[in-house]
Amino acid sequence: MAYLSINNVRYAGVAVCVPQNVEDNLDYPFISPEERQVYVDSTGVRYRHCTTPDVCTSDLCFKAAEKLMVDLGWDKTEIDALVFVSATPDYKMPATACVLQERLGLLNTCMAFDISLGCSGLVYGLSVLSGMMEKGDIKKALLLVGNTQYKNSNPKDKSAYLILGDAGTASALVHDKQAAPMYFSLQTFGDGKDSLIIPDGGYRNPITPESFVEKADANGNIRTALQFKMDGEAVFQFVMMRVVGCIKDFLAHYEITDDKVDFYMLHHASKMSCNKIHKKLKLADDKVPYNFYDFGNSSNACVPLLMVTNIADSLRNKDNNLIITGFGTGLSFGAGYLNCDHIVVSELQYL
Repeated sequence: MAYLSINNVRYAGVAVCVPQNVEDNLDYPFISPEERQVYVDSTGVRYRHCTTPDVCTSDLCFKAAEKLMVDLGWDKTEIDALVFVSATPDYKMPATACVLQERLGLLNTCMAFDISLGCSGLVYGLSVLSGMMEKGDIKKALLLVGNTQYKNSNPKDKSAYLILGDAGTASALVHDKQAAPMYFSLQTFGDGKDSLIIPDGGYRNPITPESFVEKADANGNIRTALQFKMDGEAVFQFVMMRVVGCIKDFLAHYEITDDKVDFYMLHHASKMSCNKIHKKLKLADDKVPYNFYDFGNSSNACVPLLMVTNIADSLRNKDNNLIITGFGTGLSFGAGYLNCDHIVVSELQYL
């Protein structure tokens, strides 16, 4: 089990950008109005911010980063590193981080690279980038995390389409010897890789004419092999059998008791999954923010989006300790303990 304790790095600010385009699940045409209402009531998801064809994850992250740098008063020439974490990059190559380095106007001396991860991406990205900053050679850095998973989903796939939303985020990290330590737990369950997958389009299964053929699964969900496939039951079992235990082990390992936590930021895999985690960990309702109704599951952007939409005032005006979590595609798990002391929280951006 990978436990990491990282010192000398301060989480300084966060910004999020979501698409202006909003879909209402009560308008979904492939089921009856009665079924739509039942779906909204059971999942908690009514609205989802979904990209148009001309908007990529990098566009959302770019706007979030531009706003955050202005609000922080950062000089772009002082940024030493940029890490982009996503499962929906601009290209197979080059790395989208390189595209963003140029687009943001950062110096050529700025290190930039991608991490290919979905729902656990924020936690992994924070652990990797903060670990590189710990010694102080990197003073300021941007972590850009997001997904436009809507592009990969089929409207006729009821198992995934109605819950997925898009977002891009920016987090600012600063080397600071007075910063509280960050703690992380990172785990991988590759035996569940087929539970969340786009089967074709990579180098293992290159695109063929058959890749574009829509097929129905046993539950009547229709998709092609180039679109997102989710085994909802397998993912839920992963949450129940593994994620809950992983979070418990993480809290126990670092002796993090409830009085040391202001908010538990649960990845919004599904309302049912979150409620089960919430109940099994015996968490107080006022410590577990949700925004399912307006945003659904925004993959690795869930936690920053919660920070901006649900607890911004507390983050701006108080010293907060957060448990952050991410789990999903891979299957991959990450949890972190993060101090946010009067940080900059930009207003939610739209594109």
